[in-house]
Amino acid sequence: LSTLHTIGACSEVTFNVRPGTYNEQLNITYFNGTSTTFTAENGDSSSVIITQPQFHILKFTNAYNVKFKKLSFIQTGIAIEDAIIISNFSVYDSFQNCVINAAPYTFTSNKSAIQFIDHAGAIGIINSKIIGGSTGINFEGYGGNRDQIVIENNDIINFAHDLLLIQKQFDLPLLFPKLQAIFQQYVF
Repeated sequence: LSTLHTIGACSEVTFNVRPGTYNEQLNITYFNGTSTTFTAENGDSSSVIITQPQFHILKFTNAYNVKFKKLSFIQTGIAIEDAIIISNFSVYDSFQNCVINAAPYTFTSNKSAIQFIDHAGAIGIINSKIIGGSTGINFEGYGGNRDQIVIENNDIINFAHDLLLIQKQFDLPLLFPKLQAIFQQYVF
């Protein structure tokens, strides 16, 4: 990642990640380039595990058009941070066919599997499994391009409190126009 951040990429780049368990904390910020994809070399999300015991596994800060396909992100300890953090004008990033497993909820660990913060938008979470945490997906702060957030065909399971938690400036009808009819009986 340091080379991408320093030099960038002149065209679309795909990194085929070899099977294994990687104890990493990934921080992805803006870099020059068109599209960057990280995917399991063998196409099996259970074979490539990126793990972190307490802190975030992956954080997007102003990231643009970064895609993760068929990878597992597993938080293993008592979480101090959310497992995945998407923040500060990160747009057109996506997770497809991934497993995002947050640390189990405890009284002292009230963190989310995925946290959207201030102006994160136009993000896709598709055909993935989101497991654990206090909240499956937490939307907090102002939402740039929030009408372009796509959350489709996911299993969101084993969270302690909320499947979706929408806070502050996020507006449910704008965020999820297709879900408005489904959730109209609930108060957000």
